[in-house]
Amino acid sequence: MSYSIIYSTHTDNVIKLAGQIEAALPKEEIIFDGRIEAVEDFATKADVIFIGFWTTKNSCDAKIAELLSTLKNKKIAIFGTCGFGGDEKHFNIVKNNVLKNVDPSNQVLDFYLCLGRIGYEYVHKAKEANGDPKVDFHFPMYLKFAKEDEGHPTKDELDNVYGWAKSIVEKA
Repeated sequence: MSYSIIYSTHTDNVIKLAGQIEAALPKEEIIFDGRIEAVEDFATKADVIFIGFWTTKNSCDAKIAELLSTLKNKKIAIFGTCGFGGDEKHFNIVKNNVLKNVDPSNQVLDFYLCLGRIGYEYVHKAKEANGDPKVDFHFPMYLKFAKEDEGHPTKDELDNVYGWAKSIVEKA
């Protein structure tokens, strides 16, 4: 069995998840582990492809969306992080939006999503304006989520993604 880990990241949260996935896989069977910007054709030839994303606009970023839509007849496991609060309803919206990008010929083995950190640029703008909703009505929400998202992914979330990856190896 061969594995690739392909991901995109904005705040380095996804790199932490990818590191746990790498640790869970048989080393000699990993043919690629890295950012989507470095992907070459051989990486998509793996028997199982782990695809990681950061959440933007309630879905994955454009590069991962393109990858998901171009892969055909593959076994894929999707993982990601989501800032802006971690309630189940929001996670389901993100998951469903990401899955819309997957070509139906692919077999999605599983999906892992955990809380990440809100992008620095949102927090910086909100702090500069002291969270004033008159400047941008989103600012109070950005500051609220920045506080809630701090420290994520946690050790428990990292342990969970490790176990999740191990279960993918058993399924595949």
